[in-house]
Amino acid sequence: MSAAPTSSSSAPVALITGGARGIGLATGRWFLARGHRVALLDIDGEHLEARQRLAELLRANLSNDEAVEQLAILAQQQADSGDVQQAIVTWEEVVSLRPEVVPYHQALITCQLSAGGGAPMQASVESLMSALIAREAFDDALGCLDRFEAFDPELPLWHRWRGEVLSAKGDEAGALTCFRRFSQLADKHISARVGRELGPGAAAAPGSSAETVGFRLVPDYTFETFIVGERNNFAFATCHAVAENPATAYNPLFLYSDVGLGKTHLINAIGNHIRRHHPKFRVLFTSVEEFITQLVDAIQRNRVNEFRARHRRLDVLLIDDVQFLAGKERAQEEFFHLFNTLHQARKQIVVTSDRPPREMTYLEKRLRSRFGAGVIVDIQPPDVETRIAIVQRAAAEATGARLPEDVIALLAERCASNVRELKGALNQLIALASTRRDPLPRDEASRALDALLESVS
Repeated sequence: MSAAPTSSSSAPVALITGGARGIGLATGRWFLARGHRVALLDIDGEHLEARQRLAELLRANLSNDEAVEQLAILAQQQADSGDVQQAIVTWEEVVSLRPEVVPYHQALITCQLSAGGGAPMQASVESLMSALIAREAFDDALGCLDRFEAFDPELPLWHRWRGEVLSAKGDEAGALTCFRRFSQLADKHISARVGRELGPGAAAAPGSSAETVGFRLVPDYTFETFIVGERNNFAFATCHAVAENPATAYNPLFLYSDVGLGKTHLINAIGNHIRRHHPKFRVLFTSVEEFITQLVDAIQRNRVNEFRARHRRLDVLLIDDVQFLAGKERAQEEFFHLFNTLHQARKQIVVTSDRPPREMTYLEKRLRSRFGAGVIVDIQPPDVETRIAIVQRAAAEATGARLPEDVIALLAERCASNVRELKGALNQLIALASTRRDPLPRDEASRALDALLESVS
């Protein structure tokens, strides 16, 4: 007795929906498999497995354009059917094949927003915005942010990136408004999260008293005295958010830049703000060199346990110039354990350096990874408009002779590398101007700057 015949559709479906790797990719069999899948999709366009196998076959045969087309359809069908997580996976594959197509990025981020957002969504937004800014496609970037913001207008991320786009576009006033809004919303989200996680009043008084440890902050280094410009507005916003709500966002915060660009001002501003608004927090502002000196002293006096206990009671650790841990193995070991203890206890850590963690190859890998786990902020040299504003404020605060506007503009143009050099040159010109009864001429100021810059180069 012969076997019962199969139905006209069951055999093709079994073949069509089988694994792509199980079908040989020799030319004849590949076209047969492709044809079967196309035929099935003509009958049932919602057959997700068949569409996925077709995309796999197309990719295996290096037909990426057709594969992307099928994967995009598949991702949309997965999202429409409620399988958002699988749609995200598919859209990620589409974006990896065609990273230049903005609508694919938009679809991926939209799915990620539907799934609750989080770190993967933030990474996708950063990838898209960075690419559009690099291409100077500012209008496209702002259009994407408008679309995303419709999902959650109160999410700080949109305002952060809108500020970055406007900054790159040259709209400094608009960028600053966005960064301030970003800081306000970040504070709001942080406060709400703390209330949910810890309960009412749980974070009100970390320290048992108003004790502050080792406070040697520079009183004049505050957020109010920091000149905000196009290239440091994100650094200003993140530092302000940390100072408003320590240990609830951007922890650890890693600030890096070349010398004289504002790292020390900002880390002092954080400490001064916390001292005013969170008086019960135990705060230590120190340098790595001082940390090492105290550690050596504790070892020599057999008081290492006291050293550890004193530092591990902190609510906020502000540590400057962490690059000087290079070559200090015992200090690196001690700092690593202190870092872990404070971070696990949800205490705020702010670190400054002259380079990003990935370039600090002279430090232990585990320590670099701890630095890289937080928010890393690069402070760039100020533009000429910001340098003029810095000179104007510093000159207004200085005693002695006043400088003409053309001399101030000359100074800002000539001293472009760092703010410390800029202020040093300003003091030189003020001293020179104080010896004259008439305003300092531009040509004489130019000669003085030539001599000064040559002497420090």
